[in-house]
Amino acid sequence: VSLLTKYDSKVLMYITQFMMVCVLFIFWRQFYKKDRNLIFFIPFSYLVFNYGQYENFLWGFQVGFAMTLLFSLISLFFVSRYINNAETKYLVLGIAGGIVASFSSAHGLFVWISGTIILFLSRKNNIIMKITWLFFALLTFAFYFRDYGTPEASKVPFDRLKNLVAIVKFFITTTGSSLSYISNYAFEIGI
Repeated sequence: VSLLTKYDSKVLMYITQFMMVCVLFIFWRQFYKKDRNLIFFIPFSYLVFNYGQYENFLWGFQVGFAMTLLFSLISLFFVSRYINNAETKYLVLGIAGGIVASFSSAHGLFVWISGTIILFLSRKNNIIMKITWLFFALLTFAFYFRDYGTPEASKVPFDRLKNLVAIVKFFITTTGSSLSYISNYAFEIGI
């Protein structure tokens, strides 16, 4: 995307906003029913466009993270449609969304874990489709980590877990900061 726009930050901001509108549309398609009042959809729009993310919306580089979010949701949306309709095209679209999400950013790889859990907890017993999903998940992981080398600074894998209290505090603060514009109260809101 950046190469197509020649790294024009304004264009990347608009693309990010468009992707977030698409995220909101996917939430609407998945959760909105005709007999529900639209007022119940306000929390979804608040979570997608909350004040804590204004810097992400104004920095063009964040388009990669918006892509990861959008295509992860597309993938899980179509996996959900596959479970409900048992049409192969939905699983293929889910796999395609998972591949794009995975190569947009590293945290896009989590869509494969989520999709695997969703597929194996479903009541559909189509083992071929579950194996197909797992095959593409493993293939994506293999391509993603091909030629990966561990940096010298992180040779001890669990060295960061020594300060468990700081990790828990960081998690709670991060969770709370997504719900508030005022960062001083993020920890209290996270609890």
